[in-house]
Amino acid sequence: MIHRRLALSLTLLAAGAAHGQSPRFGLQGTLSIPSADLKSVTSSGGYGAALTLDLLLSGGHVLRPRFDYIYYREKTTTDSFSLGSITYRYTDKYSINSAGLGLDYAYYVAGRPEGFYLVAGVHQSRYEIKDTYSASVTGQPTITDENRDKSKSKLGYALGAGYDFNRNWGAQLRLTSVDLADASEKSSFNAYNFGVTYRF
Repeated sequence: MIHRRLALSLTLLAAGAAHGQSPRFGLQGTLSIPSADLKSVTSSGGYGAALTLDLLLSGGHVLRPRFDYIYYREKTTTDSFSLGSITYRYTDKYSINSAGLGLDYAYYVAGRPEGFYLVAGVHQSRYEIKDTYSASVTGQPTITDENRDKSKSKLGYALGAGYDFNRNWGAQLRLTSVDLADASEKSSFNAYNFGVTYRF
């Protein structure tokens, strides 16, 4: 609850700080490369999208509320072993996706919102984790244990840089980090997120 209030307060603060300026909406396509503990629970990268709102301040400063959604590909582990005429087989499927509301601060080195910029931010992210385990023994029905109750919402941070090619198109690289120690056996869910942005 505290984290949700913090995210809402930051968004309202951003809106108030940019009062009188013309906000710009943006849509970002994202390719996510997992790092740290997140890398061990997904088979490969993820993909997603973000909605952004640029609140222009003076001197190349921009506040950017954003909503992100990223889906990571399912990781499947299988194995089997035999003991005499009995064979044991198991399959473990692990899938994860995330949704988050955040606020980024961007600084454009040119002193106006164009060209190269640095970005830092905070975000409240919810990771939905699904773990399905199936096991079978020769001559016996398959047993499936599906655990859907591994979701967790945490506050994290982001650091990165970007470049706006013109008024509408830009690219950005952000490192995001969330500590999910209570959500699973793993904790540091970090990712490198490369995005291409179109602003209206």
